[in-house]
Amino acid sequence: MSEVFNSFSHDEEPKSIMFLINDTPADGKDISWIWDADFEQINNIKNINYFHCSGTRANEAVLRLKYSNFNTDKIKKICFKRSRRC
Repeated sequence: MSEVFNSFSHDEEPKSIMFLINDTPADGKDISWIWDADFEQINNIKNINYFHCSGTRANEAVLRLKYSNFNTDKIKKICFKRSRRC
């Protein structure tokens, strides 16, 4: 994630980010890595319009963004009907 955010910081165009995270067997059950990733660096990227979170673990993604002090007005959770826990 750190390298992805670093790439975004070099692009001055306005952008929205979509973060999809699941914990199904095919995706991997352990999502604890989101707490190790340097989400705090997104606070230095001023041209993010929205950070969309979706997937079966969207709530954890939203929580991680809140703990990184990202502007909560820019966090949008998207739930799809097929998602069991969004």
